[in-house]
Amino acid sequence: MRTDHNPVAGSSSVAGNVSLDNRSIGIAARLVSSLWSLALLLAWAYWWGGLSFYAIAVVPIATEQIGSTGQGFVTREVTQWHNIWFMVVLVLLFAEAARRRSIPLGCTSVMLLGVCTGLCLDHNYLSQQMDDLHRTVPERFYRDHAVYLWLTVIEWFLGIIVLGWISPVQSIPENGKRHRDAPSIP
Repeated sequence: MRTDHNPVAGSSSVAGNVSLDNRSIGIAARLVSSLWSLALLLAWAYWWGGLSFYAIAVVPIATEQIGSTGQGFVTREVTQWHNIWFMVVLVLLFAEAARRRSIPLGCTSVMLLGVCTGLCLDHNYLSQQMDDLHRTVPERFYRDHAVYLWLTVIEWFLGIIVLGWISPVQSIPENGKRHRDAPSIP
């Protein structure tokens, strides 16, 4: 069997092809990993950023313009979409926790699943109290709605913790190796 010797590389072309294939596989694997990380970060940003923007800007402006009850009827529709996206993000977070074999990220994802379940159940309960025909809610609605607001606060804070795990900027220990299982939040 004859192999061509490459004097520049100092090896045969057969060995060079194997090395090139291994490099190509490594590059492809890093590209897929980077695209996955980007998709995860964008999904998180849409979920958490949407929640933040809605709470910070939309709710106060809508309350001022159409009143708290009218704003509640708008919020009921928006939160359905938000909760669906929340579920999509949860699937991605569970996949990431499994990919990394990260118990802390898995536990945080389980807590978020509990919050999401609570939000969906409470959303249904609150929606049943809303009178669409007269655009009114009973007096107890606002007391019951407080549960939804507290669950949303927990969702928001857990979202910050999740960012510590999925952020492309990870803490680097003294030995210079990235530790992707710990949040980079100080």
